[in-house]
Amino acid sequence: MEYLIIAIPLAVGILTQCIKILVDICKGHFSFSSLHGYGGIPSGHAAFITSAVTTIYLLEGMHSSVFLLSLIVAIIVFRDAVTLRKNMGEHGKVINQLIKELPDSKEYAYPVFPERLGHTVFQVLVGIVTGFILTIVIFTLIQQ
Repeated sequence: MEYLIIAIPLAVGILTQCIKILVDICKGHFSFSSLHGYGGIPSGHAAFITSAVTTIYLLEGMHSSVFLLSLIVAIIVFRDAVTLRKNMGEHGKVINQLIKELPDSKEYAYPVFPERLGHTVFQVLVGIVTGFILTIVIFTLIQQ
């Protein structure tokens, strides 16, 4: 059963990315670069770490030191997604706009920075719910 601690979160991570691709297709925002990119709904990072925390809880219980450590890591991941990475995406937008305002001869000397790095609070919450629900479903199916 120990393999479930990594197998379930990996499955949830893959399923969440598939859901994210479907959402992007429905919104008309799909591109092949989004297959390995950041941002969007649901948050894959939030779904993955929520799945890990939930799986550890289901296998080891609430009083496990590994569960408590995973909970702390989850909080760091959630905070990082809505603050640091989101701010980096905003900086990318501003820098890209400044580069576009340069003369054409200088504009192409600079790289284009990613603009979709972080998440809104809503995107992270949807990732948390997605990760939790998928984990419970997969865990229940395995137990049968």
